[in-house]
Amino acid sequence: MPPNDEAHMFGRELYLRWTALWNMDLDLASDILAPQLVLRYAQPGTEAMDHATVPVDLVNIVRNWHDKRRNIRFSAVGEAVVDLFADAQSFTGLVAQPYEVSFEIAGSGRVSCGGTDTLRVVRGRISEVWSVSSGPQGRCFYRDVMP
Repeated sequence: MPPNDEAHMFGRELYLRWTALWNMDLDLASDILAPQLVLRYAQPGTEAMDHATVPVDLVNIVRNWHDKRRNIRFSAVGEAVVDLFADAQSFTGLVAQPYEVSFEIAGSGRVSCGGTDTLRVVRGRISEVWSVSSGPQGRCFYRDVMP
């Protein structure tokens, strides 16, 4: 798929908006999330998220993450893999991209870790997320992009 076609651009932009949601742009939830969600998170040492089934649940999780992790910051890194097709209203398919997250741990300083989110998109909205992370003790894939 050429990286400049409409579906690829939509997928890249949707992933950036997903990242912005995790950076506390919580108003995006109503624009980018489907009314029903499935979250599948494999992240060591973190809270369970599988109970979140509607956008407000995810918004509360994001708030909680920011409350518990000082100066947390998410960044999309690397290239997005976009497998979307046009449907009657927008695009449907999958978008995957690596991310980095960094935050401060008292007594340890700033830590960074990496992961990959795969977003299932139905009619232009995120309906399911598969997220795999290394956790705070794990390795970052793109260390040169984080502070």
